Formats: sequence, structure tokens, C-alpha cells
Amino acid sequence: MRHAALTATAVAAVVVALVACEEQAPERGLTAPDAVAFAKQIGGQCDAARARQISSEQSDLWAKPALDSAKLLFALVTPQCSTASGKSLMLDYIQWTIRNRTAMKSTATNAMLLAHWNTVFPYVGYTGNNQPTAVPLSIFSDSGAVGVIDGDTTGELSVPNRAALTSYPQDSDGDARDHLFVIYPIGENCLTGTNLKQSGPCFQFSAFPHVDPKFSPKVKLGICQPLHDGEDIPLANPSLGHLDPLTRVTEDAGTYPVCAHLESSIPSGAWNRGFGQAVTRLAWYAKRALTPEPLYAVHGGLGGLGGKLSPFGAVDRLVFNEDFSDDSIGKTPKTAAPGTWATQWTSPGSILVRASLGNVNNPIVVLDQGGGNCAKCGGLLMQGNLFSASSAASAGIYDVGFIALQDAANMKEAVFVLRDSGGRDIARVTYAVRNNKKLIMYNDTKQSVQTNTPVGNWVQHQSDRFLIRVNLDTKKTTLYFNTVEVRTDLPFVQNATNLATISADFRGIDSGIMGWDDISIDRQADVDH
Repeated sequence: MRHAALTATAVAAVVVALVACEEQAPERGLTAPDAVAFAKQIGGQCDAARARQISSEQSDLWAKPALDSAKLLFALVTPQCSTASGKSLMLDYIQWTIRNRTAMKSTATNAMLLAHWNTVFPYVGYTGNNQPTAVPLSIFSDSGAVGVIDGDTTGELSVPNRAALTSYPQDSDGDARDHLFVIYPIGENCLTGTNLKQSGPCFQFSAFPHVDPKFSPKVKLGICQPLHDGEDIPLANPSLGHLDPLTRVTEDAGTYPVCAHLESSIPSGAWNRGFGQAVTRLAWYAKRALTPEPLYAVHGGLGGLGGKLSPFGAVDRLVFNEDFSDDSIGKTPKTAAPGTWATQWTSPGSILVRASLGNVNNPIVVLDQGGGNCAKCGGLLMQGNLFSASSAASAGIYDVGFIALQDAANMKEAVFVLRDSGGRDIARVTYAVRNNKKLIMYNDTKQSVQTNTPVGNWVQHQSDRFLIRVNLDTKKTTLYFNTVEVRTDLPFVQNATNLATISADFRGIDSGIMGWDDISIDRQADVDH
């Protein structure tokens, strides 16, 4: 935020000191945290003892003339330590310490500077998660970054060819305070409790003070992806994910940041081109994790928008996909990509891929119940299991899409159903014949908390497209039929807690000859996070 202007004399003094500082010693490398006097117990906001401790630490960190500049800048904070202007001036001082880190005494260390910040922040009332207590020394290395950005300006902080963020002037809904931003690496697979496939490096993005309530407009964040020329990110539908506290998916921000091709030491071969190449690539990453980080081959960054900051990493929003184009005609499908199939049927029923069916002129799975309407004749089940890195989908919004058609002239009932890991129904699409009418219905079940929703009529040999939007946060669904919204915000059929399977469940009833194709389940961006 804007704060009171410095006097002309103060400005002149600061400028002279800063020019002198730029002629000091070159930057030193990282050091381990030191047992320094910075850690002793002192008072809180506007406390005189804390102010004396800050002055003592400044003397340990800098010699004249840099020391004079440090004391002058902090002297501007003291009379306003309990105000918003004082907090802004304190962060101006922190930014000065970052710019003048190379001018520190030869006996001073990065650990001492970080400890100094944690003496300074509480002086203006920034304590707990509002001060950088858990920040590692890697923010001072080539793999991290640190800097102050004012809340009323546009500013970027970047780790060249690794990660970056851009903060924008905040509106009335956003946190307009000045912030100390940090970026540092935290390895891979940093997002827990998610069924989304993860790939590539993860970075922690943080702001001090802690953002409250959110950034509005959102901060743009990006992570460079280690790839060779011509390679794509090894994810079908890549996005940035982050913890809040469950894994959320950011809105797309395009290619961000700009990343250069710096080094060709990554083993060649895409992730999805065979087991051997994947093992080679994984071994390279394991070795890199245990050795000093070299520059690596990176191309266009993966960008997203975040209202809050946390660990971020690349995720695949596609958790199930099957179009049967890679399956053998006349065979039962075995594996989706991503996802898996579990199938069962009773002879003379069958689950086979055909080259076409009805008006669908491409590979399609045909589910032929074959045994008429009896409990022991021809029942079948084709269950698709979502890709799951650690658990079923338990948060966020998922779009479930598929095509279905009935190729027989008559039938009794065929149900396509979404269920959780405990077998509880989320939503059901039913093809049926009732009173000689060929009907398509949504959530047609006595167990439903909602009355049956008529969708339309099915026509023999003609396909229909369905999209079910599953909101796991509100436990409601919305149905689109042939791209038209039919019903919105219907409660789950049963008390389902997650999304785990999509099934054609035709057990014990005459389902005719159903075709099923173009099945996908795709996580949507969490626009409110």
C-alpha cells in the first residue's frame, strides 16, 4: 500500500548509502542456520526491547555505510509500528535487506538474515503464519526466490527457468497489503489426498503476511516443465494443482513463465513411450534429487491462477478416458487410459468392441444382455475405475461425459450409474420402456431423495450424449442431455462421499443391445480457490 513519503533529507541519505552498498563484497553461498543471539526472547509489537534487538542484529549483519542505511530505513518504521503504514515501511526495509544481501559482513550468513526478518516482522504485529518462520534457506539459492511486492502494483517474482508468480493491484475483495513473497522447490508429488496424476517438480509459493481473505484478482503462478524439444507435458489435460487444504485445480493461465532450453542432460524419451524410458527418466530425477541441481531442459511453463498460495505442482485433470480406438474389434475391453475396467457377464451375454453400431461409425463397446428379463439370464456389469494416485475423488467438480444408444427394438431397462468407493449411487441415467414408451430418465430409483427426472425419448439406432457435472463439495449434480441443461443442483441419489466408478449395470433385467462410447471423467478448475 502507499505510505507517507520520506523527507528529502532521508531520501538523499538512503540513496547515498545504497550506492555505497553496491560496491561491497560479492554474494556468498548458503550456510547452515547459526546459533545466534537473534533467537532470544523479546517483546512483541512496538516493544522497545525488540527494537534494540533489531538494532543489534543490524550491526551483526552490516558495516557502514550499509548499516547507516539499514538503521535509517528502520527508524521510519518505529513511530508508525502499530499502523498499516508502519507495516508497509517494514516491508520496504525487508526489500532493502534483500537487495543488500551481498553487502553483508563476511561473518554474516543467510541464516542470520532470515532470523533477523523474524525479529522484525513481530515488531509491527506480524506473528504466527504472518511471519516467515518456516521458510528454508533455499529461497536465497538459484532454485528459490524472495521479494516484496506492493499490494497496489503489478510485480513479478521468478526463479529463472523454474517457477514464477505475478501479483496484480488488488481490488476491494482482495488483500491489498504489501507482501513478502517466497518461492522454493519441495520435490515432486507434493499434492496429497488426490486422485489426480502428478508430474514434474513442485514449488512452494508463500506470502507474508498470510493472504487474508484472498488475492483478487488472483495471482498468476507458473512452473517450468522439464522436457526435451518436441516433447509434451506427460499429462492428457495438464493444469496446476495446489493444496487448500485438499488438492484444488487452478484456472488456466496459459504458458507461464517463459522458460529457456538450458541443458540436455535429461534422458530422452517421453514419459508415455514405454516402461524402459520411464525408468531411465525416473532414475535421472532420483539422482538429481541427491546431487546439486544442474540447469535442466525446460520449455513453456504451466500457468494457473491462485487466490491463495500453497504447494503447487502439475496434475492431470483427466481421471478416466475410453473411446475404444485402441481396443481390438471383437474383444472385451481391458484397460482405459487413464482408468481400468472390471467386467462380468452371464452367457449368452457379451461385452465386445465393434467397429460401429447404429449411427456411430467408429469403435464402440456393445453390451448385449442376451438372456431376456430374468434374474439369472444374461446379466452384465461393465465398471470403469478412475485413475487413483491415492484415493477416490473426494473434492472439486468433475464432468462425466459419455455417448449411449439402444440398438434393439425393445428392452426393459439399462442403467448407467456413478458410484462412490462404498458402492453408493451418485447419479443414474436409465434407458427404459414403460407403458410402451421408450424413455430416458435421470435418477429413477426409489432410493432417490429427488423424484425421477424425465430426460427424453430414446430412438433405436440413434446415439445420445450425456454430461453429468458432479460437485463433490456440494454433493449435487447437474445433467446435460445432447448439450442442453436438463436439471441442475440435484442431490446425490444416496449419501455418496466420493467419485470412484462409472458403470453400465445391467444385472438381472432385459437391457437389449446397448452401445457405450466416448467415456470421460475430467476434473474442472476450482474457480473459487
